[in-house]
Amino acid sequence: MSRPRVFEWHKQFMERRESLKDDDRPGRPRTSVTASNTEKVRDVTRKNRRLSIQAISEMVNLNKEVFIAF
Repeated sequence: MSRPRVFEWHKQFMERRESLKDDDRPGRPRTSVTASNTEKVRDVTRKNRRLSIQAISEMVNLNKEVFIAF
């Protein structure tokens, strides 16, 4: 964790912040990370751990950028 981030957290907690949860962020919510998609990826990787991200994404019909979230 960066030093400026630590100071920012300290400031927030001194101002009576009580939650450790992240604040909501603007923008489109992630919709590809679901329980069913996660299970599909796990099943594929359990069968063959040497597959590339490209191969897995084609097998489960997900964009390869989605795998950053897994």
